[in-house]
Amino acid sequence: MRHQNALTSTAMLSALWEKEKKDTMELMKPFVLHSVWKTTPVNNEVVDSEVSAQLSAGFGFSPIPYSVLRKIFARLAREKILRKVNGRFILDLDIRNKCFDIDSKYERTRKETNLVVTALTTYLNEKREKLAEKLIRIGANKCGARVRKKEVDRANNILQSHK
Repeated sequence: MRHQNALTSTAMLSALWEKEKKDTMELMKPFVLHSVWKTTPVNNEVVDSEVSAQLSAGFGFSPIPYSVLRKIFARLAREKILRKVNGRFILDLDIRNKCFDIDSKYERTRKETNLVVTALTTYLNEKREKLAEKLIRIGANKCGARVRKKEVDRANNILQSHK
């Protein structure tokens, strides 16, 4: 699941980059915002470790340094989503609607990524079986032997067991 989340998140980051050409922290903001929503009730303090854990669990990101998270929090504070009080960040708004939009984009990207991965896996498996058959025949021909269908099927079964 973690690898799938990371692949989907990477696809979303790439799409955001192509569309908006913003810096990395700006590109990470929707993911951080979503993680804040998942971990923090309105009018409560945003906890760095909880947001970081949610980014990892929900989107497959490696742990993000708290200093980077706090810079993104500061950007969210400038947008009046968070409020900074004595060095702490407080969630000021109900951000549910913004996060539903992120959820729908993420789900759409996940489905598209799954289609690509499935098609690629199918293609590579088909090519691997044909390549295995060719290699067996080439090897047999070099040895002056004829290959029977039963031997090719047995070699394909061995390959299938190592998928």
